[in-house]
Amino acid sequence: MSIKTNSNTTPSSKLIAAIRENSTPIHPIPTGMKEKLHPQKGIHAVLFDIYGTLLVCGIGDIGVSSPGTRSENLQLLLNNSGYPCTLPEKDIPGLLAKVIREHHKRLREAGTDYPEVDIREIWAEVLSFLWEQGHLAKKPDEAGIELLALRYEMQVNPVWTMPHFPELIPVLLRSGMKLGIVSNAQFYTPLILEALSDSPLGELGFSPHLCAWSYQQRRAKPSVNLFSAPLQALASMGISPRETLYVGNDMNNDIAAASVAGCRTCLFAGDKRSLKLEIKDFTKAAEPDIIISCLSQLNSLIDKEEKYEK
Repeated sequence: MSIKTNSNTTPSSKLIAAIRENSTPIHPIPTGMKEKLHPQKGIHAVLFDIYGTLLVCGIGDIGVSSPGTRSENLQLLLNNSGYPCTLPEKDIPGLLAKVIREHHKRLREAGTDYPEVDIREIWAEVLSFLWEQGHLAKKPDEAGIELLALRYEMQVNPVWTMPHFPELIPVLLRSGMKLGIVSNAQFYTPLILEALSDSPLGELGFSPHLCAWSYQQRRAKPSVNLFSAPLQALASMGISPRETLYVGNDMNNDIAAASVAGCRTCLFAGDKRSLKLEIKDFTKAAEPDIIISCLSQLNSLIDKEEKYEK
């Protein structure tokens, strides 16, 4: 079964309503990490990671990054999504993980350094298999798959806005910053931001051409290539990577990758669940220019007016 991945087939209003219905506040757990509050001059753009940076995550990262670990209430979830299933509940996450591994393998063989999937295609393949094996009473359809994928993510990885997001965004915009996103993500990620902040990304202040989503590029961080399109767009505005600050919670996927891409970096150490300090994909150690424990600290540490001295 093929899925059109360039747009959502379910009305966004229905998906946003489902996000709000399944979301409750989650509070970050302090890390106790020592801050590094060094002001950065000549910053003209800020790019953000999402999971663990702008969103508090129940499991510390986007759910598709750790498939095959949760099965409780999955039969109920399938039933509520219109797909009663006779396959034992415990076997379904493993089936999801198997299909993801197969997609990753094909992408690696095609030359992708760090493969990413579109989770809608994964669910479509899994449900088609279950249908063909007689485990489903209903043939899967595209709209139903999107709602199921979203509900599953909200179940295995509940999220909430990080304290001081989205209030930080208009503050940065008023100081003249260009804002974007480079994040491992799925089709529902922008919708989650919209649902929990009560504003579409464009209205919130993120420029679409400064946003890179892994599921669209089929490439995930720590691939440096994921930064290419936003940095090229910034270059067309006369803004260099060294005049760009990248904010993320993962020393490998965020800080090391953004440093190799040429950006200055800010490690967000605001939640123990999501703070990751190991660097495993880069030989050169990365040192963040800033370490903060609260997003509200960011604006006072970046200065647009003074040009960065190369």
